[in-house]
Amino acid sequence: MGDQITNSAAALGAMQLFLEEYSAPAVEQLLMTAEDVQSLEIDMHELLEFNHELAMLLLESPQKYLPLFNQACVAVQRTLKQAASVTANICSVKEDVHVRITHLPNHPSLQRTRIPGSEDVGRLLSISGTVIRTGLVKMMETHRVFACTKCRGTFSVQAEIEQYNYIPKPTRCLVPGPDFCSSTTFMPADSTEEMQRCVDYQEIKIQEQVGRLALGTIPRAIVVILERDLVDMAKSGDSVTVTGVVMCRWRPVVVGERPDISVIIRANSISVLGDQSSQIAITDELRDEFHQFWANHTNTPMRARDMIVASMCPQVYGLFYIKLAVMLVLISGVARSDLTGMRVRGEAHLLMVGDPGTAKSQFL
Repeated sequence: MGDQITNSAAALGAMQLFLEEYSAPAVEQLLMTAEDVQSLEIDMHELLEFNHELAMLLLESPQKYLPLFNQACVAVQRTLKQAASVTANICSVKEDVHVRITHLPNHPSLQRTRIPGSEDVGRLLSISGTVIRTGLVKMMETHRVFACTKCRGTFSVQAEIEQYNYIPKPTRCLVPGPDFCSSTTFMPADSTEEMQRCVDYQEIKIQEQVGRLALGTIPRAIVVILERDLVDMAKSGDSVTVTGVVMCRWRPVVVGERPDISVIIRANSISVLGDQSSQIAITDELRDEFHQFWANHTNTPMRARDMIVASMCPQVYGLFYIKLAVMLVLISGVARSDLTGMRVRGEAHLLMVGDPGTAKSQFL
């Protein structure tokens, strides 16, 4: 489909057509679920196949077009509910549904292994890394309702993610309508839906994967904001792929102090990668070679171990015990769960400390 998209209404219509053609079963399943807050995953490859221009607009201006995608999903839910008159009584439209974009094209500008910079602000991209810190799950107020003291109308002000979820007090009346109100005094409106204006909120920090960096490069880290159903999806040590919008965040400006501005990612979707062991292709020849090696050293297992350690990082002379420790970390253990359901990780951690020039980076 190659219809030209000239405005937001055209984009909204194209999104509805895409959802009806490619995601109708998923939307129907969304209608049948009992939970109020749900997510709908959209494969970017399918969107590119359907309408290349719409996909590019979403990648370049996600803050404008992602909310439109959410509106389109609600509209398609209503359409499908009206069509399914037999099961309409057990269907419920999820007004707070959020579209999750997954599987961005495999292009260096979209799928990153390095932390994005200021030149990427406002773009939608994916980054792979390791979670090094997870914050507590908190409640975030998404917007606040104010009442005008003059016209008695109410309006809402959205929280600004760029200013640490700060909700500014309005400077003029924003009540929609034909009559202009010049009031500058407002007060928070009493609302029975106060809890519906709050969502789960969590911040995690991910670090570049050391194995994908050049020799001697120090890995960098970036803060990722998780909201709603994305919270608690990853824990420290997990390898994740985050798809989100790159944003700038700053503290309130203070006279005489340098502004505190940082680059963050507001996650749209997050996927935890599986165990690395399941991603390694073990051929029959490699398996036979492994068994033959240990069969030849049945009576001398320690000598076989020393041969393996000596073959590790051969450009570094000596340091036998350091090589042995690194090898044990690479081999790792087996994750297990006790009777209470608590998961015990199988990965080991290593703290390597030494003087400059002692080949620490060579081992990494």
